[in-house]
Amino acid sequence: MRPFHRPRPISAGRVVAHRGFSQAAPENTLAAFERAAELGAAIELDAALTATGEVVCLHDARLERTTNGTGLVEETPFSEVQNLDAGGWFDPRFKGEPIPTLKDVLDAVAGRVMIDIELKPTRRKSALVNAVIDAVRHASVERIFVSSFDPFLLMEVRRREPAIRRAQLVGSFVGVPLVWPQRVLLQKLVFNPWTQPDAIIGGDDFVTARWVERQKRRGYTVMVYTVNDPERMVELDSWGVDAIITDRPDMALQTV
Repeated sequence: MRPFHRPRPISAGRVVAHRGFSQAAPENTLAAFERAAELGAAIELDAALTATGEVVCLHDARLERTTNGTGLVEETPFSEVQNLDAGGWFDPRFKGEPIPTLKDVLDAVAGRVMIDIELKPTRRKSALVNAVIDAVRHASVERIFVSSFDPFLLMEVRRREPAIRRAQLVGSFVGVPLVWPQRVLLQKLVFNPWTQPDAIIGGDDFVTARWVERQKRRGYTVMVYTVNDPERMVELDSWGVDAIITDRPDMALQTV
């Protein structure tokens, strides 16, 4: 028998800043998170493991796109990661901006705005979940939730710390190396009875009015990523979407 779960509401506000205010400052840095918090927008960040087990805020599996480093972050010790420049690629004004740890971010903005911690795919699932939970326990759990495309990471969070709210990410998975059955299983949310998420976060190219209605009827908080077009924001708002994840929180706050 599938376990029963009544989703708990997640009050993230109407607007969530994707990787911080990533149009105004380099993504996943304290500069971007501070600018989002100043606007009053909730914050989405990416949590990844270093080789030595520290949790840092970085979206890509590799370091090249957003830092002056090379290689996989998961194979790089924190002693090297902490010395990388994560801002110069964005604008010379941010040269020297470091990759923050999750603890750095929680110390800076936890309690001021809601924070969505996206758990990045990893083979070291227990290590990532344990490290994130340890960091969250020292912050305000009520103002934090975790999200992931990987349902097994969410299951691990539920097992270790059920008080932390969870959100399942889903999308069209275009360009993602998934075989057809895997894509269908994830899109149909078949793992939800075991992950027991409180919110569903759908990709903008995947979400329809009917899909939103179905998830709302099931009791989920519904969010959509990554929406930067104001007309689309208005349409999603009219469908009853609870929050919009965007690179332009300034515009979104004025729009919805």
